[in-house]
Amino acid sequence: MGKRDKPESDGLVALVIDLQWPFLIKMPDERKQNELIDATYNVVKYCREEEIPTIAVHIFGGRRTIRRIRREVVGNRYNRVLSKEKDDAFSNPALLRQLQRWDAQTLILMGIYSSKCVYRTALSAVDRGFEIMTSPELLGDNRGDGQLGMLKWYQEKTLYFPTMDSLLSALR
Repeated sequence: MGKRDKPESDGLVALVIDLQWPFLIKMPDERKQNELIDATYNVVKYCREEEIPTIAVHIFGGRRTIRRIRREVVGNRYNRVLSKEKDDAFSNPALLRQLQRWDAQTLILMGIYSSKCVYRTALSAVDRGFEIMTSPELLGDNRGDGQLGMLKWYQEKTLYFPTMDSLLSALR
């Protein structure tokens, strides 16, 4: 894992959930697809540059995380790529073990679907004592109503930033 066993990221870990083409193309708005990809790219690139650990999770047997994002994730000194069998990324015990190994306390959560897989992962994370950071640009959904219905939960239960830029500013 390099010269250090643990990252010096103050307990911060980025988590990318199900950012795979078969899910992205189901989003009804191509502009939102591109916004999600660009915002996620900017965050994982920042994490790579600052050596903030990053984990990409995709559904078992499905396609991998899109190449542009995956390149940044695996280029990070502290990275993992995991699969999951259920909506909740914590269904793979390796996720929790890795987060514990890195002394994670706060997760930057991004991905698709904000009303299903990302949401169930967020619920599990909060139940396990993790704090969540996110912004609307980092959350995609295939239903406009699904995203709108979940935004209130994210606003109330997470460190919810109005934009990806304001989230990155808070990290600097």
